[in-house]
Amino acid sequence: MQITIISSGSRGDVQPYVALGRGLQAAGHQVTLATHGPFEKFVTDYGLQFAPLAGDPRQILDGDAGKRLIEMGDKPAQFFKLYAKLNTPLTPLIVRDALDACRSADVILCPTNSFFIGEMIAEKLHKPLISLSVVPFAPTAEQPGIGMPKLSKWSAWLLVPFRHYHTMQVIGMQYFAACFIEQMNDARQNILGLPPRSRWLSPKLFRDGSLFLYGYSPHVYRRPTDWSDRQQLTGFWFLESPAGWQPPPKLVEFLAAGPPPVSIGFGSMTPQSPEELARIVVDALRRSKQRGILLSGWAGMTADELGDDVFVIDAVPHDWLFPQVSAVVHHGGAGTTAAGLRAGKPTVIVPFLGDQPFWGRRVQELGVGPAPINKRALSADSLAQAIGEAVNTPDIRRRADELGANLRAENGVQTAVNLIQRELDAIAKRQP
Repeated sequence: MQITIISSGSRGDVQPYVALGRGLQAAGHQVTLATHGPFEKFVTDYGLQFAPLAGDPRQILDGDAGKRLIEMGDKPAQFFKLYAKLNTPLTPLIVRDALDACRSADVILCPTNSFFIGEMIAEKLHKPLISLSVVPFAPTAEQPGIGMPKLSKWSAWLLVPFRHYHTMQVIGMQYFAACFIEQMNDARQNILGLPPRSRWLSPKLFRDGSLFLYGYSPHVYRRPTDWSDRQQLTGFWFLESPAGWQPPPKLVEFLAAGPPPVSIGFGSMTPQSPEELARIVVDALRRSKQRGILLSGWAGMTADELGDDVFVIDAVPHDWLFPQVSAVVHHGGAGTTAAGLRAGKPTVIVPFLGDQPFWGRRVQELGVGPAPINKRALSADSLAQAIGEAVNTPDIRRRADELGANLRAENGVQTAVNLIQRELDAIAKRQP
């Protein structure tokens, strides 16, 4: 079958679906990944077909508005309003591109961060839709969702029986929908000729709607028992290093020159002052008496006086680097969190926005790292203390090692491919 995956966002929003696409292609399907132009080579180097979507997320995040977006990441109401505003001019362009990319597809796969776009394209082209997510999305009464604090023991005793978590998650979904529904309905009507959709996201979507596959492990966050069979966990969707990739010789020399260093990087997060962030990181390493590898990434971290104990590089495949370090410090993106945990390494998370505080909380609850550091409280002292706790606490190292072994025993891509194939077979049986 011909399968098109729509994925919009940063590298971390694309990479899991490259991994999934490769698995589907190995199973005999033809896979096209529709995403932004800067990722074309990344997609095609892994053997998938590429279809362009308008926009360059890095240009957006590097601008003043993008940096404001990151700064207000811990204020959900303001964050989503600005995020919707930044997306408004791009939405019609992305919808047109996604429509072209999906015309020849037999089935469309779409992450929940592009939920409304996947929904309208599937409706317009009369194609089956399978939803994807790397974070919990469907509401549940059993545990807090993204952006929700965990109730204290006594509050939980009082409120959980009255479905507090479910209610708050549904309210959060309605707010999210309200931020985007106007621009999405404009695209539905003026580009696709479809009627406007309801302003509400009904919980029925998660009981009777498209199949939802979640690319994270039940060892990290269990599957709620009140989810319907349409919501399935598969394990993480890991992408291995490109064939023939070789590390820079200087990096290999640095790793061999002393004890395992701490890996520190913040992915696509672009703070107002990357220079100040770099200074905090280098100072924290020195205070904690640790060597470090700085993955500068989109954050553009630099430091003029590093010394022999700090190595700076733009990016390195996590599956190669993380097994060789003592701990990983990062922003808490789903993919980076998964890679660090699979490597069996203690984790320190400094969340900026979105699902990152959620993963920071899970790391602490699993006992594989200290409490996450609020970005507004980040300092050389707070980071040094967290690094020291992660590296020097035997129980944290032991739990991280045990969790890593469990994650390495899973094959989330193959599990997802099997579930998708089962869904495709069921679709084929229903067709005349």
